[in-house]
Amino acid sequence: MPEQQPGPAGPGPQDLEELIARMAPPADALTWFVHTYQPAAVHRLLAGLNVLELRALAVVLAKLRRPRWSLPEDGIVDELAVEIAARGEQVALTKTERRRAAERIVAAGHSAAELGTRLHLSGSTALALYEEIQAAQQAGAKEADPAAAPQDRDPIAAPTCHGRSSGRAA
Repeated sequence: MPEQQPGPAGPGPQDLEELIARMAPPADALTWFVHTYQPAAVHRLLAGLNVLELRALAVVLAKLRRPRWSLPEDGIVDELAVEIAARGEQVALTKTERRRAAERIVAAGHSAAELGTRLHLSGSTALALYEEIQAAQQAGAKEADPAAAPQDRDPIAAPTCHGRSSGRAA
C-alpha cells in the first residue's frame, strides 16, 4: 500500500505542536550555541541531524520567531499605532490593530495594492484582506439600513408622516 501523503493543507496545528515539542531541545541548543558564538558546536549539532530533522528544526525556529512588525495579541488596541500604520508608516501591530488599519484604508477608498503598500503585506495577503473587508463592509451597510430607499426617490419631496404625504410643499 502506498504511503499516505498529507493533504494540500499540510500538517495541522496538532502536528506542528508535536514537532515543536520534539525539536525544542535542538532548537534551544542551537540558539544557545549561536548566541554564545560557538560555531563548532553549531556545526556538530546540525551535522547530527538528518534532512527531515533539519526541515523540522527550520519550521520550529520560524514558529518561535515572531515577525519584526507583529506583536502578540494583548487585548488592547493602540489607536495611535493603527493611525500611523494606516498612513503607511511601519509600526509593530497586533493582528487586531492591523485589521483596524486595513479597514480604515479600505473605507477611505484605497485599492488592495495601496493596502498592501501601506501595511507592508504581500500582494496575495493584501488582496485577500481587502476582499474580506469589502465584503464585511457591504454586509454591514445592508444590515445597518435594510430598507434603504432607492436612489431615484425625489430629494425635494415633502416630508411624510407614517408613509403619507403631508400635503404641504417643502
